[in-house]
Amino acid sequence: MRVEGRPLTPALPYGLAIEAYGDDLQIVEPADRSFAGRLVLPFLAGRELRMFDLDVPSSGNFTALDLEKLWEAGRDLASWRSRLALTSPEDAYAEPEAIGRTRILADWHALELCAFEAKRLLNSWPMRIGRELRWVPVGIGGGFEDLGYTEREVTRVGYLSQHEGNTAVTRSARWFGRGERITLSAVSSLALEVAGLVQTTLGDGDRRALSRITGPINHVGLLAAAPPHQADPDPSSWPPAFTRFAAACMRVLTELLARQRGDQAVPLLDTDELFEAWLAVTVRDRVSERLELAASVSEGAIASWETDAMTIDLLVKPAIGRATEIGQDNFRALVASTLLPDVVVTATRGDFTEVAVLDAKAWAKMLPEDVLSESAKYLYGIRRVGSDRVPAITSVHIVSCAARPQIPSADDAKIGFVHATPTAGETDMKIAIDDVLAALASAVEHREQEASLLT
Repeated sequence: MRVEGRPLTPALPYGLAIEAYGDDLQIVEPADRSFAGRLVLPFLAGRELRMFDLDVPSSGNFTALDLEKLWEAGRDLASWRSRLALTSPEDAYAEPEAIGRTRILADWHALELCAFEAKRLLNSWPMRIGRELRWVPVGIGGGFEDLGYTEREVTRVGYLSQHEGNTAVTRSARWFGRGERITLSAVSSLALEVAGLVQTTLGDGDRRALSRITGPINHVGLLAAAPPHQADPDPSSWPPAFTRFAAACMRVLTELLARQRGDQAVPLLDTDELFEAWLAVTVRDRVSERLELAASVSEGAIASWETDAMTIDLLVKPAIGRATEIGQDNFRALVASTLLPDVVVTATRGDFTEVAVLDAKAWAKMLPEDVLSESAKYLYGIRRVGSDRVPAITSVHIVSCAARPQIPSADDAKIGFVHATPTAGETDMKIAIDDVLAALASAVEHREQEASLLT
């Protein structure tokens, strides 16, 4: 991965890191995430900012077509959530009408994060203090006090006093001189590159609407510009505020520039997050094939269906804490302060609610003990409030792009494993979802029968 010039890598977006590997460089992923696609990295050729593309292969078992479908699933889930956000209690906006298309930024969050870091930088711009050192009597103001230098040198320069056995510092080291804003050509170039890209991406109306977001970014670009003769220090010595802003700019450029490389280019994807989105969309579509959508969506769900006087709800990453209401029951997390299962399907009839969990794992490999530990987290880590009956949920299905490990039949343990990706395992996914629906209905009927015997 060689480029002419100096890569700007004080920090990469998404928690990635870049490290030397022999005479080359390599991208290192965070331990808990997995990425694939195209990363656009800026580098300095002299004082000119340029970009180069780095293709990051999937560390999971995803093909190029899988990555495209994962991206589509992420957009699908986002649009589905947006549609629900526009739904009033009277469903006045439940059927939005498409009135046309417009070129918009594909990732608003990345731009908002960049603007947030720009505002933070503007509010506390790093300063280069004056370099004239003076020893000033303690208690008299002025200058910038250097406590470290004072501690190291105060004995040598003789500004310690003894009184009744106590030692006191009589003077402290202070730096005086005109403070100056630190400037970095690279940061200025990144900010202006982002602002310019927004200008060419949006129409006039959208640019005006986004001026509050793009304004701070453009302002940083102007303030950070260094004099022509001044060279930037190595990125490793940049103040944290500059590093954070540079990483936010790089994320915007990564996600927007990659899309300008043509229809075949896939931007850098968080495959873990999008595999979860794909699972949610797949479950939604399969249940919709079998059941009729309900007239209204239950609170907290992204979709609801009706069948046999039961309401089936689909929840995406619900936060289960000390007391979380799901349907007609309250659940609590036992093994952590909060549990976040990727996909939850519930069945509610009358006063009874049953819950099933489907958890997505974009892992290249899963061992039998991985399947058991990930399943146990929900089977034995979730309880109904007021009851210690185990398990409190009907089943856990682990859905992974990894090959199926050698695990014994786990039907009695209420554990399922499905090997599937967007382009493989469709039949197994359908069977698993059908099994979930059947198990939920059976569990509701069983609880109704238990309640009737008690009465």
